[in-house]
Amino acid sequence: MRMTGEGSRLLQLCAMLLLLITVVQPAGAQPFIEGTHFWLEPAVFPGKTILQAHPQGPAKAKGVVIWNDGYSGDKIAPGKVPPIVQYFAEAGWDAYNLRRHSEFYAQRIALVMMVGVEKIKEKGYQRIVLMGQSGGAWGSIELGTYRTDILGILPLAPAGYGDYSHDGRWRQNDFEMRTKWDSYKGSTIRVGAGFFTNDDWYETKQPNIRGPFARQRLTELGIPNFIISQPDYSGMSTHFGGVGWEFARRYGPCLDAFFETGKTPACNDDDPATAATFQILPALPTLPRKGTGYTGFWQGTIATGRFARLIIPALADGRTEAYYQIGTGIDGEKPTTAKWVLAQRDGHLVYESGKFEYRLAFAGNDQIRITYINHAAAQRAEAYFATLHRLLQR
Repeated sequence: MRMTGEGSRLLQLCAMLLLLITVVQPAGAQPFIEGTHFWLEPAVFPGKTILQAHPQGPAKAKGVVIWNDGYSGDKIAPGKVPPIVQYFAEAGWDAYNLRRHSEFYAQRIALVMMVGVEKIKEKGYQRIVLMGQSGGAWGSIELGTYRTDILGILPLAPAGYGDYSHDGRWRQNDFEMRTKWDSYKGSTIRVGAGFFTNDDWYETKQPNIRGPFARQRLTELGIPNFIISQPDYSGMSTHFGGVGWEFARRYGPCLDAFFETGKTPACNDDDPATAATFQILPALPTLPRKGTGYTGFWQGTIATGRFARLIIPALADGRTEAYYQIGTGIDGEKPTTAKWVLAQRDGHLVYESGKFEYRLAFAGNDQIRITYINHAAAQRAEAYFATLHRLLQR
């Protein structure tokens, strides 16, 4: 007799619950106690926030996100959530932090998350997204193979195996994950994920495999997915590439839209539709079919992670009044529009404001690089600001 995918998952869930019972009250060992070994708490955010009250409750919120941090040795997981969770809270989701004492059940993260999900459901939430980093990310993937009542998961730099500096078990972070994706067959879960360059628990020692494989396999299985694979932006590398402010600003709007709708949003720097994802309005006028010098529409991601667009009209006497638009951010950052008076200088376009300037220069086919220059510093300081892509009519 052949078992359906749903039946198989039910058996897996029963087995996990039986294991949970033994973990909760193991013979001759300490019990698995809320308030001692794990804590399910409303999220404490890392920065200022526009929220008037949080959590809102299941009747008002879009849903709820549950954060689970990575392995912390014998320490209690941090009390504050990363900025990406704050972004979701500001976008209308409630957010909880599922903390645990790593001395207890460090290798049973999915079981801790099982308890957290049950408690969240008791509060009345129906739309649940599991988020986590490293071991917490791995646990969200594992639990997603058992639960059919989870809206989605967002694992960031998932890792469940090895110490990359002492053994080769870190390789299992890719190989084991491949079989887990197959377990999602027939599921309706929405899978977001982030994989980052120079991640010592895999990517530092291997080529870019995990992200492309996850995207391809989940798509083959018909699972809605939004896979962020080694983004080439400031502040988004190493094992902690998904827990900084830059990641939240750049991918928060895209991930929020994905979990809300189940559809992959426009999110690429060179896609004209992306501006709307970041609430940059109004809609673009008709785009030129071909680029001519600096004139035209440009957009991309600036160094802080926010999404920006620059509209440059034709030059007159070496000057033009351009429009610089920046998209939604975090900590109350709203979309704004400003005017940049650009002037030609030494083959570049320059925007000056007080003792600093932005210098625009071509950086390849239909790309411009913007450098920030501070003349007020003790020594004239230059810093990368953004690479913008020219938008053309398609």
